[in-house]
Amino acid sequence: MSLIDAGANAYRYESGVEFGMSDHNKAVVRVRVSDTALDDLEPKTRRGSDYVGIFDRHRTRIADVASKKFNAGQLEPGGIVLVLTRDLSR
Repeated sequence: MSLIDAGANAYRYESGVEFGMSDHNKAVVRVRVSDTALDDLEPKTRRGSDYVGIFDRHRTRIADVASKKFNAGQLEPGGIVLVLTRDLSR
């Protein structure tokens, strides 16, 4: 089952952006996108400038990747889906 983007709930965490998605049971699944992945999505943007803005501009693609990783069981401890540069380059 695919995850569903839970809406405008992205915020900064220590080394990236975190947002919520929900599974078919409506349980919240935390998704984290690394700063490096966000930098690589927009290499001309000054590093560290507006990670939430970069995330918002690529949210659909990131949510798609997160859903695929969730379906494949590629979870971090605590059930977090971590989206990295290599995930977005596939």
